[in-house]
Amino acid sequence: MYVGALPTSTEMVASIMRQAKRWLLAARQDSDPRIQALHSSYAVAYLIALRETASDLDILKVTGENILGLLQEATLLQDQAAQRVGLQ
Repeated sequence: MYVGALPTSTEMVASIMRQAKRWLLAARQDSDPRIQALHSSYAVAYLIALRETASDLDILKVTGENILGLLQEATLLQDQAAQRVGLQ
């Protein structure tokens, strides 16, 4: 049960973006490709969830972030990690 005031849509967008960027940062820094794949997948999941709750323009207004660019980077990291895992 949720106790307290419900967050505003602006707070939710900012919070979800913050989580997505944390996972993306972790994926950028990972040396183990399996962990990098996991972290980048989390980032992608948060970014997709964010796009389900707000428009790209609203996300840009609230966070100043281009969500399509972040999604592109996260999926690129996923692809790179998958290739590295296949080579090991």
